[in-house]
Order: sequence, then C-alpha cells, then structure tokens
Amino acid sequence: MPALVPAPGAQRIDGPIFVEREDVVVEDSPLPSFDTAAGCLGPRGSVDVPPNAWSVPAIYLRTVVRRTGEIVATYVRYAS
Repeated sequence: MPALVPAPGAQRIDGPIFVEREDVVVEDSPLPSFDTAAGCLGPRGSVDVPPNAWSVPAIYLRTVVRRTGEIVATYVRYAS
C-alpha cells in the first residue's frame, strides 16, 4: 500500500466538519490532490464523510468558494 500523503495544509479531523457558509462546495476525495472528487453545494451545517467512501485508508475534504475557486479549508480523515 502506498504511503498516505496529506494534502498541503490539511487539518486532521476525526468526525464531521461544520460549514458556516452557503457559497461553498464541499468536496471529498481519496486523493490529496483532489484529482478525483465528489462534492455537494451549499451544505451549511454539519457535513460528514459518506459511509460508502471508506474503501480507502483516508478521505480528504475541502471547502471551495463556488464563484472564485478559492480553497477555504482542507481536511484529512483517516479510516478508523
């Protein structure tokens, strides 16, 4: 298995993230580069990793401003 590489600046989390903004997309990816990702729009409130995503050892999440593409925050959550 390849070594787990954190995304640059990723904050390690153990549970859901809380999104206070409505103008963002929350993306999740098995890759720290986010080359492949799924996302949801305007998910204000608590956002967690979907149960079917845990076929990989880590999930990377980030919030991105929809209009500008600015990355607001990046997280990594390891499978337990």
